[in-house]
Amino acid sequence: MAEEPSLLLLFLSLSLLTWVAISCIFFPDRKIEQARETGVPEFFIFSKFYLRLMGIGLLVFDALILATLLL
Repeated sequence: MAEEPSLLLLFLSLSLLTWVAISCIFFPDRKIEQARETGVPEFFIFSKFYLRLMGIGLLVFDALILATLLL
């Protein structure tokens, strides 16, 4: 019974990670604009290519975690 909350928390965090990855892949312009509006220095704002690459990496990481949980 003690394992259920931790599994629920893990699946919620994985779904949030998946949402961030999808938004980085398909909506990089929106992420860049959000960073500029919140006052992030230009040095720390990634280009569209790196945002998409980071999103793909997050999806792969998410898939690896899910694969290890399901095995």
